[in-house]
Amino acid sequence: AGTGAGKDCISEPINRIMADIRRRDAENLRREKAWKDEINSKGSNKDKRKRPEGLVIQEIDADMTNPAFVMRTAEADGHFLYTKLNEIDQFDALKGSGRANQQFQIMCLAFDPGNRYGQTRVGTQSITEKVTIRFNWNASTTIQKGKRYFSRVLTDGPVSRINFCTIPEREIGAEMPVYGTYDAAFDEALRPFIENLTRATGLIDCPEAYKLALKLNEENAEFARLSQSRVFENFSFRANVIAYLKACVLYVANGGKWDKAIEEFEKVDEGNPRYL
Repeated sequence: AGTGAGKDCISEPINRIMADIRRRDAENLRREKAWKDEINSKGSNKDKRKRPEGLVIQEIDADMTNPAFVMRTAEADGHFLYTKLNEIDQFDALKGSGRANQQFQIMCLAFDPGNRYGQTRVGTQSITEKVTIRFNWNASTTIQKGKRYFSRVLTDGPVSRINFCTIPEREIGAEMPVYGTYDAAFDEALRPFIENLTRATGLIDCPEAYKLALKLNEENAEFARLSQSRVFENFSFRANVIAYLKACVLYVANGGKWDKAIEEFEKVDEGNPRYL
């Protein structure tokens, strides 16, 4: 959205959704700091305790380097990492110094299941790991800045893998929108959904989500035939996957119960192959 449009309105919902993960992260960050302080207090010839096990730290910093990203992913034990970027170009911290556009490669791999990523270094103190990237992120940007940022990789894959959401532009002089409040009552209403997601294990089948994906696929194919737009068709493929994945998450959060509201949420904007 444009400047002053209220892009930061996502911060409070994110804070509430991430609260339990941040509590777990805080304890492991404390353990990690205690270990670092212990190592730094010993001389170079002293025996040093190995890095503690079980340091699952899911929320990462926006300015994290690529080696740190690989290390956090390796230690996450299958959990997803997450970060919120105030501006999309903060992703540049992950591009490293060896390969161009490495940050865009991470965006792509984060979408692709079963991916492999890592780095190999000779030094004994360096990070050498092969990992599967499990990474969720939110980023804000103005439309103009977003276009510039992705302008050189339009055909390389990241744009079609991202769920773009836009705040509609207000008419000049229109009343400013007023957002709701997030309080203890909101936390209590959110709690069962978070608990359902936390408890989920194994393979969970959602036939309704698959049926919806087939329906959206046919609707997109029909629009592509009518418009003869190859661009729309190409973007619709992964947009359909995004809609399917979101429906599955909502299904699990809802305790394994399908709700018509889930389908309506995924179809909020059928004229856009992003759906949101």
